Amino acid sequence: GQSETTGVLHKFKSQTCTTLHHILIFYAIVVCALIISTFYMRYRINNLEERLGSLTSIVDTHHQEQTAPSGLGSQVQLNVEVLCQELTANIMKLEK
Repeated sequence: GQSETTGVLHKFKSQTCTTLHHILIFYAIVVCALIISTFYMRYRINNLEERLGSLTSIVDTHHQEQTAPSGLGSQVQLNVEVLCQELTANIMKLEK
C-alpha cells in the first residue's frame, strides 16, 4: 500500500514538474519575443526620427533658397511645421 502511494505521489510530482517546466519555457519564449520586438520598434523609431530630421532640413533649405509668394508657399510651410510638430509629439509619446 505504501509503495503504491509513493509511486502515485512520485508520478504526480513528475507530471507537475514537467507542466511547470513547459509553462516556464513558454514564458521565456514570450519574454524573448517582447524584447526582440522592443528593439525592433526602437530601431524603427530611430529611422523615422532620422527621416523626419532630413525632411525638416530639406524643407528648411528649400524655403531659404526659394522666396515663394506669401500665398501658397506660406501655407505649405505652415502645414509642414504643423506636421513636424505632430510627428515630434507622437515620437515623444512612443519613447515614454
